Amino acid sequence: MLNGRADGNNDFTCVSKRERSVVDYVFTPHEQLDMCTSCDVYLMSDLIVDTGLNFEKAVPDHGPIVWTANVKKDTACDTSKLGQAPNTERPRYNLKRFPLNFLDNNTHIQDSIDKIEYELVTNKDINSAYTEFVTLIEKEMKDIVPVLKTPNRTKFE
Repeated sequence: MLNGRADGNNDFTCVSKRERSVVDYVFTPHEQLDMCTSCDVYLMSDLIVDTGLNFEKAVPDHGPIVWTANVKKDTACDTSKLGQAPNTERPRYNLKRFPLNFLDNNTHIQDSIDKIEYELVTNKDINSAYTEFVTLIEKEMKDIVPVLKTPNRTKFE
């Protein structure tokens, strides 16, 4: 989620007579967050004043969200691995035998929760908190979820 992470005006996305809230979001893969350089939420009341917009009926509650992403125009697609066996660097887990004690190691889990809370409260760093969460889940999966046994053959055999 990009809201609140990139530079810009991170205001409420919905403002009505009764309440204010953030109900409209911009999502991007975590690996591409650094490509997003700004995210601005514009209040309808500000747009009316700044641009002279006139609405025949009620003013909308939701303001637009505008974001900037740096995308390379000449990015080439890597086709060198087409037709090859799937990536085997990461294990494939047997989710049919998913253990009931997943995330049950209280000491390990509490340490991770403390790190996540520290990043959010002290550093206001949601990216580090997310990385810590992913690390927790990956470690727990590696430690207790059974791995699928896959035969060593390619898809064209």
